[in-house]
Amino acid sequence: MPKFVIHEHFAKKAGHHYDLRLEIDGVAKSWVLKKEIPKKGEKRLAIQTFDHPVEYMDFEGEIREGYGEGIVRIYDKGSYDLLKRTENEIKFKMHGEKVRGTFALIKFPKVKNGWLLIRIE
Repeated sequence: MPKFVIHEHFAKKAGHHYDLRLEIDGVAKSWVLKKEIPKKGEKRLAIQTFDHPVEYMDFEGEIREGYGEGIVRIYDKGSYDLLKRTENEIKFKMHGEKVRGTFALIKFPKVKNGWLLIRIE
């Protein structure tokens, strides 16, 4: 099963946020959320950022300089089931220690690199 991780990131420039990473096609596809993972029925704006190496999904520690400078902690991790994947939608079920449930990422063209993260159940 592919892996997911939610990094809690205390970045000096961008401030406190969460990074959702899904292992897809041999990389960690990544989205930035300014707020925590949504509860059932809630939506969050998720900005897609650059892909990371899958090995980065296990990282915890301090980024000392450059983009992302600050402290990174693993908020949650686990595996997920990929339920649907198109150019405009990714539906998946997370099996984490804290976060469990079905989510959809849906492209939100009004915002550059924008997606909506919706908790379905």
